[in-house]
Amino acid sequence: RNYTLSDFLPSNFLESDLELDNQIARDDAWYVIQDKLNESSETIQVNLLFDKKVAISDTLRIGSNTTITFTENSGVVMQNGKGLAPFKNRNHRPYFNANIIDKNIHIKGKGIVNGNAINIPRGVSKQGMSAGFAWHGVKNLIIEDIKLFNHKMYAQIATNVVNGKVRNVESSIGNSYHSNNMDGWHWDGWCKDCEFNNMKIKARDDSIGINCDD
Repeated sequence: RNYTLSDFLPSNFLESDLELDNQIARDDAWYVIQDKLNESSETIQVNLLFDKKVAISDTLRIGSNTTITFTENSGVVMQNGKGLAPFKNRNHRPYFNANIIDKNIHIKGKGIVNGNAINIPRGVSKQGMSAGFAWHGVKNLIIEDIKLFNHKMYAQIATNVVNGKVRNVESSIGNSYHSNNMDGWHWDGWCKDCEFNNMKIKARDDSIGINCDD
């Protein structure tokens, strides 16, 4: 199933600003995007082309067999006041590789994910933090070519990921807001066969973290 974001947004939809230290969250597109993402399953592939700059009021939860492709400078920004990760997997399984449900998730393209750090709370400690990406139980995960700006906490928190690849990405906390735990990209407990490759990172703590006990 192939979808293009602009096809199911209203004609009067107000796009957001996503640039580093210059984010403005406008109209909310969470519901219409999540509705399409919910169609993916073990037997149904969902391919979503992001061609707009949108705000989201909740986390976009991604299940098995989902590919999200961003056109250049399209993307998402978290709404003010929402201490949440913009993206996470659908089924929370932070321990034991055998428990993984979500498989084959691919996020790519020249888009922007903006965490809106200055305008959101920190979320819940550890696995509920307002990171840029939060993965807890995924097999075959690829993130490539995107930009991640102004994340409140980690750029990525990841537990129990098998065969994860993050490559050719840029992430920056910017200059307008700095606080504790604004780490870069993590592979943490129960992760296996994962890699980072060709990363450009500005963080306040670890740029890269591989921590079995996190």
